Amino acid sequence: MEPVISPWIIYWVCVAGAVRDVAMIALIISLITTLVVGIGSFLEGDELLKKIAHISLLVGCVSAVFVIFIPSKDTLLAMLAMQYITPDNIQMVQGNVVEFIRQIIEAVQNGK
Repeated sequence: MEPVISPWIIYWVCVAGAVRDVAMIALIISLITTLVVGIGSFLEGDELLKKIAHISLLVGCVSAVFVIFIPSKDTLLAMLAMQYITPDNIQMVQGNVVEFIRQIIEAVQNGK
């Protein structure tokens, strides 16, 4: 029997969450580095510090794009669930639950 949801989908959801987390950390570090090095290059006029500030700003921009466009792990899982939750599936499960409860009631009544 083939699974309803491929295990690979769950794996890629976790990978996307990890990539987003790393991008968030890189964004924070990049912003701090840009701020500190940018102030230092402004005060000292050092070209190397200016180059480092520009590179750090570029890394921050790329990280911000990743953070913005990669949804969180919870959002990805919710999107996946919404793909499989349909009115037909809900009716099918509802019928199974009613039948299951009926069986439990019969079992309890027969047990008395």
